[in-house]
Amino acid sequence: MSQDDNSSTLTRTEPLDPPVDSLIHPDCQEQMRQRIDASNGAEVFFIGRLNDRMQVTEVDYYAVGNQAAVPALIHHVRPGEVAIHNHPSGQLEPSNADIGVSSELGSRGAGSWIINNEVTEVRIVVRVFTPPKRRRIDAEKLTNWLKPGGRVAERMDAYENRPEQIEMLKAVARAFNEDGVAVIEAGTGTGKSMAYLLPALAWAVRNEERVVISTGTINLQEQILEKDLPLLQNISDIRFSAALLKGRGNYLSRRRAEYIRSHPNFLDMGEKQEQLDQIQTWTGPTGTGSLEDLGFSPDPDVWEKGMSEADNCLRARCPTYQQCFFYNARRRAARAQILIVNHHLLLADLAVRAQTDNYKHTAVLPPYSRIIIDEAHNLEEAATGHFGLRFSRNEFFFTMRRMRHTRTGAGLLDFLTTGVQEDKYSLSPAKKDELLRKLALELPERHARLRHLVDEAAEMLSEALESETSTPLQEPLELKKRITSEIQNSPLWEDKVVIPLRKVLAASRDYLEGLYSVVRQLGFLLEDNDSEIASPILEFRSVTHKIDQITQKLIRFMGSSEDHCRWIEYRRRPNGRQAFLSYCSAPIDISEHIRDQILRRFKSVVLTSATLTVEQKFGYFLRQIGASDPLQLGIIGYTDPDSPVGIPEPGDIEDPDPISPKDPPVQDELGKPLSATNLEESPDPKPIARVLTTLRLETSFNYNRQVYVGIPMDLPEPTDQSFEGQLTPFLADSLDLSRGRAFILFTAYSRLNRVFDHLAPLLEKKGYPCLKQGQASRSMLTEAFRRDIGSVLFATSSFWEGVDVQGESLSCLAITRLPFRVPGEPLAEARIEALSKQGLDPFYNLIVPQAVIRFRQGFGRLIRSKTDRGAILICDRRVATKRYGRMFLNSLPSSEFHQAPTRNILEVLEAFYTSADRQPEPEPVT
Repeated sequence: MSQDDNSSTLTRTEPLDPPVDSLIHPDCQEQMRQRIDASNGAEVFFIGRLNDRMQVTEVDYYAVGNQAAVPALIHHVRPGEVAIHNHPSGQLEPSNADIGVSSELGSRGAGSWIINNEVTEVRIVVRVFTPPKRRRIDAEKLTNWLKPGGRVAERMDAYENRPEQIEMLKAVARAFNEDGVAVIEAGTGTGKSMAYLLPALAWAVRNEERVVISTGTINLQEQILEKDLPLLQNISDIRFSAALLKGRGNYLSRRRAEYIRSHPNFLDMGEKQEQLDQIQTWTGPTGTGSLEDLGFSPDPDVWEKGMSEADNCLRARCPTYQQCFFYNARRRAARAQILIVNHHLLLADLAVRAQTDNYKHTAVLPPYSRIIIDEAHNLEEAATGHFGLRFSRNEFFFTMRRMRHTRTGAGLLDFLTTGVQEDKYSLSPAKKDELLRKLALELPERHARLRHLVDEAAEMLSEALESETSTPLQEPLELKKRITSEIQNSPLWEDKVVIPLRKVLAASRDYLEGLYSVVRQLGFLLEDNDSEIASPILEFRSVTHKIDQITQKLIRFMGSSEDHCRWIEYRRRPNGRQAFLSYCSAPIDISEHIRDQILRRFKSVVLTSATLTVEQKFGYFLRQIGASDPLQLGIIGYTDPDSPVGIPEPGDIEDPDPISPKDPPVQDELGKPLSATNLEESPDPKPIARVLTTLRLETSFNYNRQVYVGIPMDLPEPTDQSFEGQLTPFLADSLDLSRGRAFILFTAYSRLNRVFDHLAPLLEKKGYPCLKQGQASRSMLTEAFRRDIGSVLFATSSFWEGVDVQGESLSCLAITRLPFRVPGEPLAEARIEALSKQGLDPFYNLIVPQAVIRFRQGFGRLIRSKTDRGAILICDRRVATKRYGRMFLNSLPSSEFHQAPTRNILEVLEAFYTSADRQPEPEPVT
């Protein structure tokens, strides 16, 4: 804060503010006077806390300046507090700097006052706003909406009374009312999205507080936005807004796409230009500009060159700003009371907030204080990926090629060189000569040197890894080498990793120095609204930043601490073709990140999924999210939903009443509330004392009636060499009985491909079309399977979860192997070692629980409605013969398992399908 030059000419002829004693307690006045005197009358920055009468009764000093200015430590001022500083001149009119700082404080819900050195006068620049009282939501009245005769029942054709849904709604409402953490397992068919949307919507409307809903899959996001929320809008007559926000790279940049389309030589599109023309044509009819809405799957290189990027954006100066797909989505998000995102976007937002200590203003997302995380079983994996790193030679080359293509010389360096030569950028002769020297001579040389060193580093390490294996060159090879302390002390690490990468790092820094020099010299042109001038410079800046980001990954990899696992991945195709080398690192324990950045930071957190427990216990999941120790989390107790704990103090909350429609608050273009009473209070950075509720709800499906579960006991274990030879005929006979209509789930592509190659010709001769993962996108394969009744889908990885096929199309599910993680995974090894050091058995505390959750997800693909019926074949007999196998079976919703030889399984299976009465069309699961 500082006094403006013209402030000395302004005088106050009469008091503009209340008497100082009514604003600041006399004891605090004296304390402030003494501090100002001790500072020789210089400006001092104080923070005051007020009592119920809005009088400062506690004050702390935070900074001392000089006679003209003092640091304004506004990040330390919490909502409801007041920042106070003195003007030594005695003139209390706010300067321009004072007004700017006070505006920021006001947007945070804090006040700003100016005093004289004697603390006898006060000028209120921004008053302290009384935080609006929280308005509880009435769970009982909301549950009436879901009961027979309620609003949902009246409007839904396929209404179904679900007691489990009502119990979940009550638990979510309690988490909102009591600032709690709720961990809820709700089986398929519970209707969990409606159970959390009703209280979330009620809270958002009544308290004018945004609620973020994070999911793991696009399918669930679309269900919430296009089906569930419109239903609530129709049956409630409540005025509310909701929006789906995706990562920036999911949106097309109109300006970039048009510029690249109209300048074919700009980024050397070549034969891919036709795809860009298709995308440009699509910008007319599309309303979202989102990649998911594009009618075809473009080459990743094409989409990246046209997508929206923060470093490649003119913002308000862009000629297409008002029609920008990304900013339109962001404006909708800023106005939304319910904001729907995916886990990765949520984590990206949280990472930015943690780095900047910003929990009050827009980061990646608009501010919020309450979160619902659906499909929460994936949260740990998403967080591991987000906070880890991976970079490769291919990534380096792909990005560097945008600057200069090795073979043709085309790229941004050449394009800008031509522009400078043709005097497009209004440069002085000296600047022009300097830029041409850099663009045409220095940077191409540095580019070539960096590329050579990256290639050399990768080749040296690849040769060393190849020498350690006996895999013939004509066969494919895939290995992952963890960087252990033993490896770090070996010549491999120092000679083949550290020394080559240090050379790469030095060359990259040298290259970046030259690139950033060009960015600085041409940066003034970005002020010009002429896209013709600005676009290539923005592109150059964006690619420079990408190379910088890869360099930062390299630095992080080289300096990874002991709490991170580092490893190297190497993959080559037969005969040595197309070798891929990646350097990787990830946190060994991600639970602290989740605990500190989510559970301790936000007022209400609800985590839900159909699969959170192992043998009906939450212990494994609570360890994953850092919630197993209540003291670290700030938990004051664990409770079930019926335990009356954590009730707020009387007077904090108004008496509850039903949701009442309100006019939305007055907002600016980006949705920022203009009314002080609508300001969102940020979470207290200290742990919030709250109650952790765990609730497990059974599914409403009758699995013992709807499902036959067979375990063929005479099949060898999957590790046996004869397993595939006996599995394949058993599957052929089973699929003949089910008339196709099946998912076959694998845990490895190699086995999937071998079984598919053997079975597909036989099945297709019988009229059962066969689909294999990798032939098309997941959504296209799922739609083809759903549409073509009788088809068989062979799949692994992502098809174990998130795929929803109701009705006759899916009548058989075969799980070929228990989904244990592949042995030798570096990160899994590191986590196993960490658990062992803690005195925990890694097998029963990590390996089995991970596999059980995955197994339950796969099991859940079959039954998606009360009228679905089918068979599940567990082709891994270890589920019945091993001690740990009971953990799998005890975690399933079905209690009847038929363990028998394959001959008996097939006989019962034939009777099951023969006697199956066709059910009516299944109702959708909400």
